[in-house]
Amino acid sequence: MLYDYAHQYSDHGHDHIGDNRGAELHPIIGFNYRLGELNAAVGLAQIRKLPYILAQQRQHKQILKKCLAQFPEIGFRHIPDEEGDAATFMDFFLPDEATARQTAQALREAGVPGIQYWYDNNFHYLKNWEHIREMKTIAKVHWQTVENPPQDYRNLHLPQSDAVIGRLISMVVRVTWTEAELLALTQKISGVLASILQKQQFRKIKTKTQTLPAQKRKGQSPPPAQSLFFDSCLGLKHLGVFEPEQRAGAARNFRPAIGLKLKKSHARSGQESHFGWAEVVG
Repeated sequence: MLYDYAHQYSDHGHDHIGDNRGAELHPIIGFNYRLGELNAAVGLAQIRKLPYILAQQRQHKQILKKCLAQFPEIGFRHIPDEEGDAATFMDFFLPDEATARQTAQALREAGVPGIQYWYDNNFHYLKNWEHIREMKTIAKVHWQTVENPPQDYRNLHLPQSDAVIGRLISMVVRVTWTEAELLALTQKISGVLASILQKQQFRKIKTKTQTLPAQKRKGQSPPPAQSLFFDSCLGLKHLGVFEPEQRAGAARNFRPAIGLKLKKSHARSGQESHFGWAEVVG
């Protein structure tokens, strides 16, 4: 018992059971007494590499952000000092909690490394801090001696924070990624997001189409276009209506009529040409 208290107390109260730090439980409240001489020696060596580490991480993060930014449903954190960003994580927001959960799981299954969904994490977010809520300590602290403490942690709820963290996904940014690894990674991410977000968009379009008057559903007076933009790296192979040369650089405008009208816009000339239909699937 004393040994367990010692290693838990020195490391935030972690029980150190399993191989997922974020899923570890916290039997007690602990501190951050983890830095020994060997750790300090490694830290000094890393500090000498810091300019290279920061340059690599910032470059890799920008590549990931450019890939994610192609999807209008995705949002990003406001970073007051972009140039000072350590770029250790690529953080992005989905439209809602359900989509965030689905996306995080799909990214893991696709082999995207370092995916974190903090809302379910036992270490980095208050929702699962039972050791704080119950004030589990190995010795009494002052707060436990107060007759009417100013804060009831056991019944503390933070709905505004939940609404933000529930939509957040974080991705570890690695220093050592090669160009080929980054390309493969962005392709996996694009494929997962295209699959999840397009299906949601199609369901919205189909629902909206079914509620239109009959004459509009027949295409006599279609409503304004629903538009989504996909870079050529994403492609839309799963729709089954594009040849490679048609996919490259095309802007897809989705119209909720009987089918899904696809419009190719030529950026230089401003001309448009319709080149295919695909059935809306829910």
